Amino acid sequence: MKHLFVPYELAMLAKEKGFDEPCFAIYAGRFKVFNIIDSPIVYDASKRKHQEAYPHIITAPLYQQLIDWFREKHSIHVETCYGQLYKEYQFKIGNWRGEHTNNYYEALNKALEEAFKLINIEEVK
Repeated sequence: MKHLFVPYELAMLAKEKGFDEPCFAIYAGRFKVFNIIDSPIVYDASKRKHQEAYPHIITAPLYQQLIDWFREKHSIHVETCYGQLYKEYQFKIGNWRGEHTNNYYEALNKALEEAFKLINIEEVK
């Protein structure tokens, strides 16, 4: 079930960019141990909730949570596509298509990384 949650690096980016939705998993401690928890925890960046009490905890969103968050909060549409011809995955953000890969989650991770870069662009405008 761990594959349904974003990796640690994307969870950190989400936290830095203001993601504050309830999550059913966390990365904890300096070794970034992944744990699925019984009830959802919220990292509220605006109120700094849990940050002082638990600075070593990073919430781990589901991939779908981040995809929905980008669409709902930032109007960024993220998806992955599969090409039959070359049997490769490719990510897509809006009308822009990214590089090819043989792994679905690798393409999805790359798509989310690129979407986080777009948030920086929107903040400058």
